[in-house]
Amino acid sequence: MKFFKYIFLLFILFFIILYFKPISSKKDYIQLNQSVPKINLKSLEENFKEGLKIKTISDKSFYNQNEFDRFDNLLKEKYQNLYKLNLLTKINQSYVFKIKGKNSSNPVLFYAHYDVVPVTEKDWSSDPFAALTDKEGFIVGRGAFDDKASVFSLLEVFNYFLENQIIPENDLYLALGEDEEVGGLKGAKKIADYFKKENIFFEWTLDEGGFVLEGDNLKIKNQVAFVGTGERGYLDLKITLKGEAGHSSFPPKENVIEKMAKLIGFLKKEQKINNLPFSFKQMIEYSLPSMSTDYQFLFNNFWLFEPLLIYIFDQDNKLRATINSSMTTTIINGGLKSNILPSEVSVVINCRLLPGITDEYIKKMILDAYKKAKISESINLEVINYNPASTNIVPDQKSWNLIASAIKTIDSNVEPIPYLSLGGTDSTHFSEIAKNNYRFLFIRTLKDRLKGMHGVDEKISIKELEELYQFYYLLMINL
Repeated sequence: MKFFKYIFLLFILFFIILYFKPISSKKDYIQLNQSVPKINLKSLEENFKEGLKIKTISDKSFYNQNEFDRFDNLLKEKYQNLYKLNLLTKINQSYVFKIKGKNSSNPVLFYAHYDVVPVTEKDWSSDPFAALTDKEGFIVGRGAFDDKASVFSLLEVFNYFLENQIIPENDLYLALGEDEEVGGLKGAKKIADYFKKENIFFEWTLDEGGFVLEGDNLKIKNQVAFVGTGERGYLDLKITLKGEAGHSSFPPKENVIEKMAKLIGFLKKEQKINNLPFSFKQMIEYSLPSMSTDYQFLFNNFWLFEPLLIYIFDQDNKLRATINSSMTTTIINGGLKSNILPSEVSVVINCRLLPGITDEYIKKMILDAYKKAKISESINLEVINYNPASTNIVPDQKSWNLIASAIKTIDSNVEPIPYLSLGGTDSTHFSEIAKNNYRFLFIRTLKDRLKGMHGVDEKISIKELEELYQFYYLLMINL
């Protein structure tokens, strides 16, 4: 019987190969009406460097109000007219600028944050707040592409519109947040609340998130612009087991620490991948025309090769994150003395959740694992921090075509592809004020450049700053 089953499967495979035709790479993009005027690169570079020198660290342990005041003074000095005429409101240390368009029915919001994460200065090759140019021509500094490149490129484009009296088709808004690196509760959250109160809702928003990367993992020979159309949810959850204390000279078969390890082991087994998620299939749908023929064959036949694809992607940490929610233990507490059995142990697990997976779903998974592990100690679950995953990750065709066409205008060899952003941004707070929330910076973070973000020697080139400016300009002028 098995023999005939295999013969049947081979017959199906032969039939698919026989009739398979490579998918055409031809795509339709909008012909953008405006080219980018020659920009004042010197002004952009100088203002950007001045911004990098300001230590706008939003971490509580390093926060310095004077640095945020310095940033405010920099905006007043370098963008005088924009600050005086177009500053709609200032909320805490965050800003909202507006350029009035010919109509107000389809406004668009551009967002960036100017706060940065702390640094360990001794690990850097130069002062992380000196904004020096290295021997390869990169400007080095904390916040170089997370996210001050975006901040100053946007400010320069807004300033250009103002100085040249350009009236866009639709109202343009620019918001600058102060605390993205710690969740955006004082910045993006309050900005969103302000827009809701004023009854201002957007056709779409654009924030950081995706970059231009090599297309190797998807067997795409060109570079790929990964444009986030949504993001995974974020959950910090504390698990506590409580039992009885005792002496280590006559321990039970399993103490409370070992029971917690057992529970975590059961949870790991629960993280199986049964099906490829919609977010992944959408990314593949847009990628197919640019893939090599062998990958087109695999990905165009999910019904047959899905188990194989799941296995392949599950072997790589970064690829696995695109097809499954993740759960990992990040903090553990328990025990005070080497010869005393603790009565209580707790762990904090960090979860990144695919759309449709909620905090309640994770809590149920933990309680099911707790029962399967047959743990007698009491259990308590505490949600420390939770942001749900994006509910709408399907791009609106009009806005997507504009973003994709702007990318292709700058470099026709870059392939725009929608994806679910793996990290978190504070534009998650904009889900109720916009139909679509995109996450993308036109910055080529090739090779190991991404390691600099939140790491050491974060840097960006003048050419990349120029391309980012061009990208924003093309979007705004062609709305």
